[in-house]
Amino acid sequence: MDVFKVTDSDGKKIETQKQLENIKDCIRKDLWKEFTSAESARKIVKLQAFNKFENTSDALSAATLLIDSKPSKGLRKFLRAHCDGETLAVADSKLSNAIKDKLVS
Repeated sequence: MDVFKVTDSDGKKIETQKQLENIKDCIRKDLWKEFTSAESARKIVKLQAFNKFENTSDALSAATLLIDSKPSKGLRKFLRAHCDGETLAVADSKLSNAIKDKLVS
């Protein structure tokens, strides 16, 4: 599962549909090339938050839910705390819709 908080190159929130479309075009083209080395990946991706699982059982439960395109309670809580009101890019469209439904409502 890939979930990214999307910002511009200065780390500012995406404000317009045009900005988002430009990012989507970049992702569709050759984004994979930016990840061929750790150095090039660091130029475009920055870890802003991380949350460790309490135990293996919690991790397995969360992974099982993700396989079914369902966000776990922990993921929802994490996203509310760190990504509230932000634009997210989620690779799995079913998971994306589930996140949107759970976080917006």
